[in-house]
Amino acid sequence: MQKNFNFIEFYKLYAQSKPDKVMPSRDFLEWFIGFAEGNCIFVPSEYHEGSVIIIQPEKNLEILQKIEETFGFGLITYYGLYGNRRCLVVGGKKYSKTFIFLLHGNLLFPANRLGFTNYLSNYDYPLDISLNFPESQAPSPSFDNYWLSGLVDSVGSFYCSFSTSSNDYSLGFTLQQKGKSNSMVINKIVSLIGGNTQLIEGRNIYRIRTSGLESTEILVNYLNEYPLVTKKGEAFKIWKNLRTSIQNKDHLNPKIRETLISQSKLLHNL
Repeated sequence: MQKNFNFIEFYKLYAQSKPDKVMPSRDFLEWFIGFAEGNCIFVPSEYHEGSVIIIQPEKNLEILQKIEETFGFGLITYYGLYGNRRCLVVGGKKYSKTFIFLLHGNLLFPANRLGFTNYLSNYDYPLDISLNFPESQAPSPSFDNYWLSGLVDSVGSFYCSFSTSSNDYSLGFTLQQKGKSNSMVINKIVSLIGGNTQLIEGRNIYRIRTSGLESTEILVNYLNEYPLVTKKGEAFKIWKNLRTSIQNKDHLNPKIRETLISQSKLLHNL
């Protein structure tokens, strides 16, 4: 039986901490959890008063600002040594507790649940929740909510290229996630969108790849219903148009093919 996300306790705490703020929609919360699961870390209480940190490249600064504005809390700052990444930091008793009740029981990846449990075990403030959340009660990847859309926005990638010496092309989608412990959830995602998985041993990363016109049809239908909201949405639009052109065999026309090649190069910057 498919388990649903549970935001009841979060909404109660949010109403107390932000009584004059419009509640974030359920769609947004589902998307946000998927987005955060792509690249978040949980910092023990001796740092940042115990923080949840969501990391993104500089080009995604706008979406971090949107998240901060929607929740009405958090601090955006630089992350790392080279200043090419930004992060949203949620810490302190009032707001980190609200965030805890948003994430508790709603994280899908086991590696994230473990990091979250360790974070809770070092949390300085009292919490009326159990640290042991049964895995059987956790939600699963589904086409019925925005979680997968959020994950794609965070760590998904669309690609398309054309040969300059023949009519051949390459079109598909990849998604990467760290941690061998996440294999079961990765396999569930593959069962939804198709494709195959590859474990990059040296980096402890799973990569999902689905390619070809027929294989990507399911993903296109899902993202049409649950749209992406970062710059990845622009990439998806370009990629989808290229895909349609290939379906219509426009790539066989030399003049149109040159245009398609130019459009495909735009994907590298999004």
